[in-house]
Amino acid sequence: MAGAIAFAAMASNILNLLYLPLVAARLLALPRAKEQAVTSGWLAGILYQTPAALRSHGPHRWGSVPAVFHFYGQHVLLAFAAGWRLALRLQSAVGVPAGIAVGASVVVVVVAWAAWRGGARVRVFAVTALTMGMILTMVPALIRFWVASAASTDLWVPGSRYTASAILLIEAIAIVGADARLRRPGLRPGPGDRGWRGATILLLVAGLSIGWSTSFHYPNLRSASPPWSQTHRSRP
Repeated sequence: MAGAIAFAAMASNILNLLYLPLVAARLLALPRAKEQAVTSGWLAGILYQTPAALRSHGPHRWGSVPAVFHFYGQHVLLAFAAGWRLALRLQSAVGVPAGIAVGASVVVVVVAWAAWRGGARVRVFAVTALTMGMILTMVPALIRFWVASAASTDLWVPGSRYTASAILLIEAIAIVGADARLRRPGLRPGPGDRGWRGATILLLVAGLSIGWSTSFHYPNLRSASPPWSQTHRSRP
């Protein structure tokens, strides 16, 4: 099943080559052959994609690097901190640059806390997750030149699919950091400790819920489109 999922992901989009660093890291961490179902499926997906990639040709226009960094700040850092709906309100109140600064500050605090409390393994994970998030967001936005420079609205966020993995990776840093803090060696269960653990979990859930609850389901440009089931049945 893991191999099939990896094949389907890689075979559907050549940009999944960006996961190569994680595939290589996984090979180093899990060297046994029986643990390489994901790797095998991913490589098979590359073989499936290769003919189409070789047939593609023609001039390509690249996006602006400053615009791509701005896109990452606005649609990843700020969206992580507030969710897109609240981010729009914040940008309207203080401006886009100030809103990005707020989002960046929140991410710095979350990552610094996780790295400080979680130890060396969490620090390695945090650096890896942030780096992969930037790659998965900025490279596609650079290739699709119009994405980073297009204006976002209440109903449309250009290139939002490029930001989902990066946001989830930052959330993963917060979760891993909290988990490492709760599992810190030497802690003895007790009434005060239980309260401290509960407060840590409550703070984590509350912080993540800000974006999840406000951005879970809201109208967008495709809300008025026919449901997928109806569209699928209408095809010959």
